[in-house]
Amino acid sequence: GLGFERVGGVLIALLGAAGTLLRAMAWEAGLPAIAVLAATSLLGIVIGHVYYIYSVDPNSVKGRLGDLRYKIQVHALTVIVVSAVFWVWAVLNCVKAHFDLGAITFFIAFVVAFVSLGSELAQRKLFPAACWLVAVNYLLGLLLGLKPWTLPLYFGFGVVWWAAAALLCSFLAREMSKEERQMTLGGTGPYSRLPGR
Repeated sequence: GLGFERVGGVLIALLGAAGTLLRAMAWEAGLPAIAVLAATSLLGIVIGHVYYIYSVDPNSVKGRLGDLRYKIQVHALTVIVVSAVFWVWAVLNCVKAHFDLGAITFFIAFVVAFVSLGSELAQRKLFPAACWLVAVNYLLGLLLGLKPWTLPLYFGFGVVWWAAAALLCSFLAREMSKEERQMTLGGTGPYSRLPGR
């Protein structure tokens, strides 16, 4: 019952995102991308939440540490979804129209976000850097002053979204490190069972 409802919800969200993308194709330049950014962000959050629910070990750490792990996973999966969709879009731009630096920066963000799901070093160091790289890419686009006005508007949204993603990476990694250090020092962390403690 409950599992199928969640999977059904994810499928509905996917269909909704695809419908938004198709309807957005007739909009002024930049507006489809803003709509897709919003839709993929929401979809990424839903996928991250569902993934976490189905992948969490019932015996895993609860409380603040568990909450931080949840937020890190949801954040990483949201970045994976957003960067994957925009990477495809950027590659299509390269094939059909002109070179799009997003074909490189979104791919880097996608790979690093994926790796960060299993690596504390990637989460702490590489993930924020990859997000900043995409934000700088959007800033470069914003500085070009392209027309119509909706295109720079989209670039502005992109700068803000990816800068926020970078800041959130850093914040979550720092909080996780503090929490794990506190647990270890308090004798309740994973290292508390080591000999001599």
